[in-house]
Formats: sequence, structure tokens, C-alpha cells
Amino acid sequence: MKFREGKWQRLDIRALTRSATQLMKKMFSWIAENGKMISGPVREVYLNDPREVNPDEILTEIYALWFDTRNLILKQE
Repeated sequence: MKFREGKWQRLDIRALTRSATQLMKKMFSWIAENGKMISGPVREVYLNDPREVNPDEILTEIYALWFDTRNLILKQE
């Protein structure tokens, strides 16, 4: 899989549970709190096949493409 160029935040998750959702929310909060903004679709990469392993063995990488909003220069009209 090829991702477009840019800065990506990666989150590694073992087992897709409610805590996985909380971890993703924390990742998005961290991005926003640090002056960044998601700039593309979030990608999920499954490292094993969820149909072949137990739910607590699912390994997933979550990628979010972001840019730094602190570097934006707003044009005044």
C-alpha cells in the first residue's frame, strides 16, 4: 500500500475494542491540541486477517495524514 507524501500520525492497536475507539479519539485530540489538522482520509491497515484470528488478536495500524495549522498564513482582504 502506498500513501501519499506528507506527515502521518500512526497508532498501533491490538484488539478492536472500546478502548481502541478511545485510543483513536486520543490520537485525534493530540493532533488538534498540537496545532495540527487532519488533511486526508484516515487509513486502517490490518496486519492480520480479522476473519482468521480472535477479536483480541486483531492487529491494526491507524494512519492519519495531517498538516501543521500554525504555519498557515491567513490572507486578509
